[in-house]
Amino acid sequence: MIRVQQQDFDPAEEYRALRNSGSGTGAIATFTGLVRDNGDMNGVTGLFLEHYPGMTEQVIEGLVHEASRRWDVRDARIIHRVGALALADQIV
Repeated sequence: MIRVQQQDFDPAEEYRALRNSGSGTGAIATFTGLVRDNGDMNGVTGLFLEHYPGMTEQVIEGLVHEASRRWDVRDARIIHRVGALALADQIV
């Protein structure tokens, strides 16, 4: 499942969906990326992410395919946010 969206998401809900997706799973790995709120960001209050619909999903799908080729990936849920994001917002 790949979603490119503007709205926020609940990592716990996504974890539960993976947990309930079928038997035989030995581990669930998660990663939640955040808009950085540190560093040399004088005056920065957020960012705006643009994307090319269709191309974005295709690239992410390629990453999932490559991971599945290398490891026994049973399921994947990838959410990538676009649009206006504030500092410390979830991004992936």
